[in-house]
Order: sequence, then structure tokens, then C-alpha cells
Amino acid sequence: MPRRSDEATIQQIVDAADNILRRSHSLSYDQFLEDDEKQDALIRPLEIMGEAVSRVSTAFRTANPDLMPWGQGHAESIDSWV
Repeated sequence: MPRRSDEATIQQIVDAADNILRRSHSLSYDQFLEDDEKQDALIRPLEIMGEAVSRVSTAFRTANPDLMPWGQGHAESIDSWV
């Protein structure tokens, strides 16, 4: 299977983040905790983001250091959130 382009991967990350914002904008923390379906609906996009971040090429990370603090452990730690 061919490797996904960095542009497509970054778009996948943006789409997942938009998905989270759209689904959570009026959701309280207590509502989140009380509803398994809402939890699943918000956790899955985080998983997608973590998987996508791991596919961004080293060349892209080097060329775009301000996009995300790639070398400071943040990108790599997204996988540990989910």
C-alpha cells in the first residue's frame, strides 16, 4: 500500500481536530463522563490524530518545526493520551 502524502496526513489531523471541536463545543465535562457514546465519539478522533502524527515524514517535520513542537515529545506523546 503506498504511503500517504504528508499533506493528506496533515489534513487528516486537522479533520480529526475539527471533528472533536464540533462534537464537544457544547459538551460539559460531566456530560462527557456520563455518556459512553460521547466518549467514544471524541476519543476515536484522538486515536486517528495519534496514528497520523506517527506517519508524518522526518523531512516534513524538519521543514515545518513551528507547525508542532515535533522534537519536544509532544507529537510522540499523543499516542499515550488514548
